[in-house]
Amino acid sequence: MADPHANMPPEQVASIQYQLEHIHDNRQAVINGAGWSLWIAAIIAILLRFYAKSMIRSKFKAEDGTILVALVSLHREISIHEIN
Repeated sequence: MADPHANMPPEQVASIQYQLEHIHDNRQAVINGAGWSLWIAAIIAILLRFYAKSMIRSKFKAEDGTILVALVSLHREISIHEIN
């Protein structure tokens, strides 16, 4: 039986071998950590926005509600992808 890698350049064969050796490597924890870190940064930014608005005595407006809805939906997306 002929070698399936016979006509491939050595770099491509090495790349395939590397991929096969590391086929079960998983970076899910890193991805989840990055997602949660950005979500926490978003919460801090929103809290600072509301704090600044309270300092200048600005009223709660529609865009503030939209920000909260977006934050909740982002949390839902992160949670769903973390489970899967």
